[in-house]
Amino acid sequence: MKIFEKNPTSQEEFYNWMEEVDFALSQDNVPIPLRSFSAFAIIAKSLKKNLSLYRPPSPAEPGNFDGDHLTRHIYDWFDERYGDRQKLDVSPGRGAILIRNEVWTITCPAFADKQATLEFICKAELNESTSFIKKPPFNVVNYIDDMTKGFASSLSNEELFNIINTFSTVYGCFRNLELLDDQILIPQIRGDIDSAVQMIRSRHRNYGLSRWNSLQATEKILKLYLQKYAGGFPKIHNLIELYNLANHKDSLSGIDIILLKKIQCDPSIRYDHSETIKSAISAHLDSLFVVNYISVQICTRMNIEPFVFTPVTA
Repeated sequence: MKIFEKNPTSQEEFYNWMEEVDFALSQDNVPIPLRSFSAFAIIAKSLKKNLSLYRPPSPAEPGNFDGDHLTRHIYDWFDERYGDRQKLDVSPGRGAILIRNEVWTITCPAFADKQATLEFICKAELNESTSFIKKPPFNVVNYIDDMTKGFASSLSNEELFNIINTFSTVYGCFRNLELLDDQILIPQIRGDIDSAVQMIRSRHRNYGLSRWNSLQATEKILKLYLQKYAGGFPKIHNLIELYNLANHKDSLSGIDIILLKKIQCDPSIRYDHSETIKSAISAHLDSLFVVNYISVQICTRMNIEPFVFTPVTA
């Protein structure tokens, strides 16, 4: 990309300028949500000027490409080009929950401090302004996607108990996976969990494929443990064999074999249309429980304090 030594003097020149900057960023595989910030770095370096990243509240003056006007022009260009594709998904992950025989997704909240002590409650109400409320304790009902105030207020105590238990499994799992982000297989585990949820939640549901993805996530966390502490792993899909190997070679214990049997499935299940929503949800949540349990063991072995979910009384 050529270096721009002076500010553009016309709208046409500015557009050509931005096209070249954006193309260079795409060639460098910069994700769209990060393009505008990366563009500011390139432009500031090219012009040898400091550019404010603060979006000016006033509209940019046409033809004025100096100071705050240039900043606003850059933001406007990216808004016009990419719109909502610029939104950055900062959630550590998503899980599925069954409420009144309907599938809902839980979007885990993101907090800057991964080691922070957080307080959660579960109440039959919905925060009206935003799901990501700023002060604890945090009501987990706010993190159920597309939840309405009317539905939230109708939740029974039994349903609230199910929600807080499911949230603790989902959120605990992703918080501890975050602590292990630099470990092999973690991106693949995240991808398998995401696919399991998508196959339950999407319009073209495939419960068998969702179960297979849940198996894959569980299999990979066992293989990560074996790779780190037992010198490697065999290329098999049998969860009980993998667990027994980890137990024999490195004393991994505490996982109920019955749980692994419930997650275990044959590759042919991907093409089995007789699977039900309940079996897929059950395998998904059982998988998250095992992934979280082993993640905690790995964190402890690495002297990383694992996240432990503790609800508080409302």
